[in-house]
Amino acid sequence: MIDRRSLERLAGKYRVLVALRLRREALEATGARCFDAEEAAARRRAFRRIARAFPGALRELDVCSAALLQRRLEEVERALAGGPPAAWIPIAIDFHRSLREALLIKGWLARRRAGATDADLAALARLVDRLDRLRPPAARPHRPSTAAGWRALAERHARPREGRLLPDVWRALERRHGLARAAMERMLFGTR
Repeated sequence: MIDRRSLERLAGKYRVLVALRLRREALEATGARCFDAEEAAARRRAFRRIARAFPGALRELDVCSAALLQRRLEEVERALAGGPPAAWIPIAIDFHRSLREALLIKGWLARRRAGATDADLAALARLVDRLDRLRPPAARPHRPSTAAGWRALAERHARPREGRLLPDVWRALERRHGLARAAMERMLFGTR
């Protein structure tokens, strides 16, 4: 079950993406290649806000047409009105939430460059617990129960296996949703 707040936030994301993409498509239709300085600066601010709230959303903005983004907004609004959510919606919510959490943890650890002490790991456990409380119970990932487990989680975020967090996020989503990464990427970043 998807909580209403998550659906409202997702609808807000799509309203912003639709407006940004429509404006880009309108500019491209005129043959122009760039926005004026004022509009370009406003767009950069909007990009930063949307990327902070929904990591990965700028890729979606880049590869999806305004029409596709509008259809997604309409599907989210139907779910908000009580209809069944489209299959991609819980994956999108989990993707953004998981990537935002991974980036937050990595940034938190980066500020402790000398390495995580036991006190740091206890603070990390409290931070992650606060993040988990923002998730519906069914969407909460398994968390370590020992100091060694928290140290391993910190190490995975500080030094991801492939040098980037995104592959680890996709592996976690594969486990939680029972779908292959490629299928979920098509659902989230389907192209025009």
